[in-house]
Amino acid sequence: MKRFIWICLLSLPVKTLANGVSPYLPINLAPEVELQIEKLMAMTGDTPLSRPYKATEVLVRLEAIKDYHPILYNRLSAYLKRYTQEIANTHRAVTLSTSDDNTRSLENNRGVKHTSSFEISAAGHVFYNPYIFLSVGANYSDEGGRAATNTHLSMGNEYLQMDIGFRDHWLSPMQDSAMLLSTHAENPPSVTFSNTTGITDFNLRYEVFYAKYDEETDVLSQGKITQGKPEMTGMHISLSPFERFSVGFTRTYYYGGGLRDNDLSLGFKGLFTPSSLEDTRQDNNEQGYGQTAVSAKWNMGLEIPLSVYAEFAQYQRDSLSAEDDSGHAISAGFYAPVLFETMSLRYEITSREAGWYESSFYPQGLRNKNVLMGHWSADEFTAGLSPEALTHHIMMDWELWDAQQLAVKLTHQSIEDTAGLSDTFQLNARYSIATEYGFFGIDGTFGKDATGDNYNRLSAFYRW
Repeated sequence: MKRFIWICLLSLPVKTLANGVSPYLPINLAPEVELQIEKLMAMTGDTPLSRPYKATEVLVRLEAIKDYHPILYNRLSAYLKRYTQEIANTHRAVTLSTSDDNTRSLENNRGVKHTSSFEISAAGHVFYNPYIFLSVGANYSDEGGRAATNTHLSMGNEYLQMDIGFRDHWLSPMQDSAMLLSTHAENPPSVTFSNTTGITDFNLRYEVFYAKYDEETDVLSQGKITQGKPEMTGMHISLSPFERFSVGFTRTYYYGGGLRDNDLSLGFKGLFTPSSLEDTRQDNNEQGYGQTAVSAKWNMGLEIPLSVYAEFAQYQRDSLSAEDDSGHAISAGFYAPVLFETMSLRYEITSREAGWYESSFYPQGLRNKNVLMGHWSADEFTAGLSPEALTHHIMMDWELWDAQQLAVKLTHQSIEDTAGLSDTFQLNARYSIATEYGFFGIDGTFGKDATGDNYNRLSAFYRW
């Protein structure tokens, strides 16, 4: 990986007239602010189909809502100021919780456990110059320990930005979760290339990355199970054929580890030209777990905004049999950011076939530190079990009096009758009040898992 990083460094332009790199906005770290950002993105232009959003792109969009939604404009302008400073603390949060002893992981929370009673996170950045930027972030929980969340070095310009470190990757327009790669598990160290400013009149966006997992897992090769650290390559491309409409293509390839082939060229072969791999009906060490998705999003207007989006995803699982070993998932959703003057509504549905995230060569499946890296609802099952399921997700939020916010989420998962599993559901409510010092609030969750056991959790938090 070190040789790959040096090659990438040498490939960056030394002289350029382009604008510099951009910091990233949080994903599933500051939900009160992220909700406001999603409202802005739904109202303005053609929206990126992956996250994290780059701060410079969001800043550019602000002027479009200044006259139509002045309150939202003022809130986001005040928040985004921190991302324009050369040196800044951009995030800090503390959460205290009490819960039962259910062993599940919190959805989209980077592997933090349901039983965690204390969690603290912080982030900041330093701009050495417009083209070199260091982000430093950390997260600690009493159950999971520490993680270098969003710690990375960025170099380049608005058309070619390279990030080295623990950068988030959310490869989907869906908000409840992402089939290919989400923030449900802790992110591994990676090298990522992307652009901030769209290229050509079609606003072309791209993202290509390589990740090396730092946790050993069981790996099967030539009939023998050994411990190893798999790797992943990924790419996302989107463009806008006409105003307010975006289409995208995404692919990831999980491979290597243990005695399996770890060559970087194999990772990019599996990413860009999977048909050139050796015969997939035999264990030849080149095989890996491939995922592909096609997505689209349409933001319909500004005065009465509505955003609709969809994704078709497919896995190509490594197989030792002669059977067709692939399956698909279909997701769709809509978002009304201003359904009424003080309310927004989001609805999403995902139908996935059996077999997602299972692997012949990785007995634990597509996981990092034993936490699923894709759709969080599929993490309700033990490794090696992935039944057909249909997930419904509804989120409503209200802007209450005196800078108060109430957000309610309901998720229901219908599961194919397999091994006595039951349908799952979860109800979450969050109440927040904004002050000059940040957000204070409480968060409560009640649900039932696939074994039929109920779980609950109550938290008090501070976020800035």
